[in-house]
Amino acid sequence: MSSSDIESNDRLSAHNNTIVLPAHLLMTGEVVEVEQEFKYDQISNDPFEIRLLWFEPFERFESPISMSMTKSLLSASPEYSALSYTWDRPSEDFPESWDDPSCTKSILINGKAFPVRMNLYSALFRLREKWSCETAWWIDAICIDQQNDAERNSIVAQMAKIYSSCAATVGWLGEEDAHGPTAFLHISAMAESWQERSDALKKDFTPQGVYDAECCNLLENELSETMQRRWKIVANLGRRSWWIRSWILQETCLARSLRVTCGSRDLPWDAFDAAIRVIIQHTVSKSNEEFSHLVSEKSKDLLTFVLHSYKNFRGLNFMVNYYHENSKTEEWPEILEAMHHSRETQCKDPRDKLYSVLGVSNNMLGVKVNYSLPAGEIYCNLARSCILKHGDLRILSYCSSENGSVTVPSWVPDWTAANDYVHRLPQYGISQSLLGNVPKKALYPMSPEHDLSLRFSAEGQELVIQALPLDQIEYIPSDKIGYQFEETLRVKHQLRQWAELKHKETNCLPYIRIDGCQYCEQDNDSQFDIPIYLPTNESLYQAYVRTVFIDADFCKDLIQETGSPDLDQMTAFQLVLILKGRRLAVSDKGILILVPVATEVGDILTVAVGSEIPIILRKIGDKYRFIGQCYAHGFMGSEPWDKQGLSKDLTEEISII
Repeated sequence: MSSSDIESNDRLSAHNNTIVLPAHLLMTGEVVEVEQEFKYDQISNDPFEIRLLWFEPFERFESPISMSMTKSLLSASPEYSALSYTWDRPSEDFPESWDDPSCTKSILINGKAFPVRMNLYSALFRLREKWSCETAWWIDAICIDQQNDAERNSIVAQMAKIYSSCAATVGWLGEEDAHGPTAFLHISAMAESWQERSDALKKDFTPQGVYDAECCNLLENELSETMQRRWKIVANLGRRSWWIRSWILQETCLARSLRVTCGSRDLPWDAFDAAIRVIIQHTVSKSNEEFSHLVSEKSKDLLTFVLHSYKNFRGLNFMVNYYHENSKTEEWPEILEAMHHSRETQCKDPRDKLYSVLGVSNNMLGVKVNYSLPAGEIYCNLARSCILKHGDLRILSYCSSENGSVTVPSWVPDWTAANDYVHRLPQYGISQSLLGNVPKKALYPMSPEHDLSLRFSAEGQELVIQALPLDQIEYIPSDKIGYQFEETLRVKHQLRQWAELKHKETNCLPYIRIDGCQYCEQDNDSQFDIPIYLPTNESLYQAYVRTVFIDADFCKDLIQETGSPDLDQMTAFQLVLILKGRRLAVSDKGILILVPVATEVGDILTVAVGSEIPIILRKIGDKYRFIGQCYAHGFMGSEPWDKQGLSKDLTEEISII
């Protein structure tokens, strides 16, 4: 890709940041009178049939879009391509009216009028220009009778077969803005740059050793002042809504061949994958002391902005690669895991948060597509199936403290709620799970004799479990644990002050020893007066650090290497992963807990039979509301029973609403 091509497009788009709608979206076109609107013919479910579309030849630019439709057995269908797109506007730069289902333009299907949404209309117009009339297409909004729930159930259940059988998938980002051509040219140039990198630099994102000179050269060339405008243009493309569409996960994972199209431009998926690797590598390099002087502060901020713009693509690309790796051994992700990874995606119908991942997950829960049921009932059915199938309470780790659009009991995940990371505690216990994979085995094993004992009541809306309320939340420091070392130290000092005051006022703090406490440092055997955290028999400071980092592997390794954890050796990345949505709390008896931010003083720390992780409950009358999972230092997994001497006989029946 020549630099003159990119510079020419830079000059054309430098002063224009708005969407200028193409003529075909503004004109009314030729009016073709038809006597009837289109009506669907019935298709067979066994053997499974699909509908396919072909563009009719056209003579003039303004000619109406006309397509023919036929039925075909999927097993004997001609070669076809599939369109992946958003039903609403491609980005906030487009008219808000495009989000209105009644905002349509008519095309012709078998000579009869058929209304389509504006973004789909623009995609069809571009496809008609670029693709041969001999190409068959499968497009969900047209090929599925959207008013027929029985047909929707049947076809959505087979969606994975439809996308895995098509020859090519076209991802439609929407009409291009003034910067569209430049964005695609620059992404293509970055993809070429990645391919030209040395194998060593591709393998290790943190430059070192023999390829330092190569990295320096790349930083100087690709992050120069003249390149900054192009990076902004690339960032704008990353904010298109196609990247966060729920169904895109299945469509991209199953695609044999995938091209991303924007207006008249298109690139293969691999080009975007390579371009993002360039962005990530530069983002890592800018924080490296050896190279940071080569990057201006303005460029550093710009890199962060670009990386954030493509966060949805990065999550999607991670799942695509994860799916392909697992597909080699046919070890498909479980439904809950796939839904967790796609939680930030969006869909008009909340039921599609579940149905959109069926084709790329192990449906061991036996989920059936049923659009006649409301989303809340579908989510409850999924949660109950998970509990009964697995025989534990792992479903609780997917509940979010954020409010979604679906009303469900507190123990049922609302998959439309934002992924606040509060309750994904299991993923941080082993270092290789930092990207979000759910461990294959329990990190905090429960005692084998503690069999799950539960039931559902109130027509399945209440979860009744055996649990042991340990203690009430007594103190939550005024400062949240921040991502900076100083902020974390302030919380540590507040903890020490609270413990000393509590001991002075009540002389009763069972789990923290304050007075006359002798702590022996292993290295020189010297003695210090220092508070001791009794559940784990260590200094209060060490217990605090292990609580802040939920005793994850990297924290354990540091303690083993140094003898004592040091907060300033923890990276901001590790802090962000664990602390987002969490804060420190202390129970009335002195148990150190990392709790969801929604936790309040008076909430109850509880050990539930069937859960490897303690939970926070809030008493509502004679029942309880689930607030979230927590890390309670010294009380994880089987520790309450095996190490703290608590008896299962003390458990009681608790109803969670």
